[in-house]
Amino acid sequence: AVDDPSAGSVGLFRSGDGGTTWSRRDESLRENDVHSIVVDPSTPSTLYIAGPGAGVSKSTDGGVTWSLANTGISAAYWTTVAVSPDDPNLLFAGGNNLGIYRSTDGGTSWQSVTAGPPPYGVSAIAVAPSDPSVVYAASDTLLVSEDSGTTWKQKSAGLPQNGASQCVTVDPKDASH
Repeated sequence: AVDDPSAGSVGLFRSGDGGTTWSRRDESLRENDVHSIVVDPSTPSTLYIAGPGAGVSKSTDGGVTWSLANTGISAAYWTTVAVSPDDPNLLFAGGNNLGIYRSTDGGTSWQSVTAGPPPYGVSAIAVAPSDPSVVYAASDTLLVSEDSGTTWKQKSAGLPQNGASQCVTVDPKDASH
């Protein structure tokens, strides 16, 4: 994804030769401003993207065509989408002041898994490869779920107060790191 509006280069691009050449792959997207791309690890031709104005979109042909995967979520400012490494139907999405949403049917429908109105936005979500029931979300604090997103706890001891986390990743061999 390229995001440089000043250069007229906003969009989704794909390379099939290791980055030597690139082709645009956002013709069927409602919006071409992409904030997050994730590949389904069990079916690499299935991709999900999150972006402002369009919500979550899905491709099942390696990014050639896209369709909206938004039932249950608004087409607001979505910044992140994540897929479980062991269940391709389990997805998480988050965005600016939107909280965290979960899909258990591959993006066909979504439900909020944030209790109450979200006080902050979610900039990144990561599912632990070694224990996919553990999910981390980066926002004004660090949130963690140990039950596939049903409940969430703040884990901010040692982190700066009132600081926004922009990204999160999980050790592939240890869900607690």
